[in-house]
Order: sequence, then structure tokens, then C-alpha cells
Amino acid sequence: MQQHRNVLYLIIFGIYLASVTLQTTTFNEMIPHRVGVLIELATLAALLGLVVCLDTLTPGQIIGEVSLLVLVTVVTLTSGAHYLMPTIMLVIAAREVSFRQIIQVYLGVVGTILLLALVAAEVGLIKNITFATADGLRQSFGVVYTTDFAAHIFYLCAAYLYLLARRFRLVALLPVLFGLAMIYQFTKTMTDVIALLVLISLYLVYIYRRQLRWLRPMIRYSFLMLPLASGLIIGLSNIFNYQDRLLVALNNTLSTRLALGNNALLAYGVKLFGQAPIPINGWGGDRFETFTNGVG
Repeated sequence: MQQHRNVLYLIIFGIYLASVTLQTTTFNEMIPHRVGVLIELATLAALLGLVVCLDTLTPGQIIGEVSLLVLVTVVTLTSGAHYLMPTIMLVIAAREVSFRQIIQVYLGVVGTILLLALVAAEVGLIKNITFATADGLRQSFGVVYTTDFAAHIFYLCAAYLYLLARRFRLVALLPVLFGLAMIYQFTKTMTDVIALLVLISLYLVYIYRRQLRWLRPMIRYSFLMLPLASGLIIGLSNIFNYQDRLLVALNNTLSTRLALGNNALLAYGVKLFGQAPIPINGWGGDRFETFTNGVG
């Protein structure tokens, strides 16, 4: 029974993942907006039915999950971030589902769609949005923006490396290095280049941890890196100013992320339960401007 329940979860996850991934490509011009909305609503209903009908929960788990859903509902209504509901339901319903299988579905679905988008963009079936900058052309290869394409490559590489961790060989890094070169050469997205270099470095440390005994304390507390890195980038954004040469150099390396973050914090601040959607302010502007002004 549990196995069938998990397979059903993976099918629901795969369909929803395909829908949201297609929305990040220029295939989305061909797909009516209501299709994505209907898939999102169907995903919510299916996951809720999965948890209510097929999961056996303790009173404590029921209270915890209901409380979490109430909180997320409040944040969703306040901020308009509708994607939060299916995201949290996917997390709640993932109980007892193999994380490895989830990653396999992710790699298969997103990898396939990204490859199709790249091919379709190259042969002219969909737009290959391109920007001319001082560093050269930045291409998106069928994705709605260059940064989005680079982010897709980063997460695909992370998923790929995770699945190979049990039987890793150095030659397996070749696809990741190819992805790194593609990001650097065609998207000019230095933040993703740095992130992928950090990922490769830390992954190799983990793989060869037995030979690197002096790094074991760092590996033991590596789970703290995400909150520490998040706190660091928020803190640097908060104190950023153009009078500090070091911060300006770091800001330029991170594709002006510190300046943009600082602007957002000054203009909008931080609200406990979120706030109305904030206009995107970056090199590519908002999605409409990207489609209007992009070449391809």
C-alpha cells in the first residue's frame, strides 16, 4: 500500500514539476495561463487527498501540519505568492518517499524539458532571448531569462552529483564542468559560476572525507552552511554602500546582487507574513520587458 502511495506522489510531483518548469521556458507563450493554474489546483487537491486518505498521522503530527498550513495560507494571502501552497503540500506529502526517487524524477523531468527547450530555441521553434552586454552576448537557450537558465543548470548538476555520490568517479565531473563552462561562456552569470564552483569543491571534500580527516569537523557542521550563507548575504546587502570599495568589488562579482538587495530592503523592508509582490529590478527587467526587449 505504501509503495503505491509513494508512486502516486511521484506522479503528482512529476506533473506539477513539468508544469512549473515549462513556465520558465519560452514554451509558455504557447500554453494558456489557465492550464498552469488548473494543474496547480489539481496538485493541491491530489496531495491533500493523499495525506488525508492514505497517511496515518499522530495527533501531534496533525496539529503540526494543520498549523503549518494555516501559517502558509496567511502568508500566501498576504503576499500573493500562490506557489507556497503546492510547495508546502509537496513537503508534507513526501513523508516516507525516498529522497533519491524524488531527485531522480526532478533530474528526468527538468533535464528533459531544458534539453527540448534548448533544441527548440536553436532551431527557431521558440525564442532564444539574447542580451548584448559589455561582456558579450548573454543567451537563455529557450528559457525566459539567462539567470533562470544558469540556475536550472546549477540545480541539475546538484541533482546529478547527489545521485552519483555512492559510486563516484572523477570522470563523472565532466558533464558538470561542461555545464559550468556553458554558464560562464553563454550566460555570463557569475553568481551561478561561483555557486557551482563552491558546489564542486564541497562535493569533492565530502567524497574524499576519509582522506581529509582534518576537515571532518567542518563536514560534521556543514548543515549550518545554508543558514549562515543566507544570513551573510542578507547582512552584506543590508550594509552595502558605494563608498566601501570591498563591498563594491563583491557586488560587481555577484552581478550587482548586493545593490539590488539593499534597494529592496530600503524600499520594502521585511514583513512578518510577507507583503504584496515586489517588482523585479534586474538586468532583464520584468518578464514582460524581457519578452519585449529581448532578441531572439
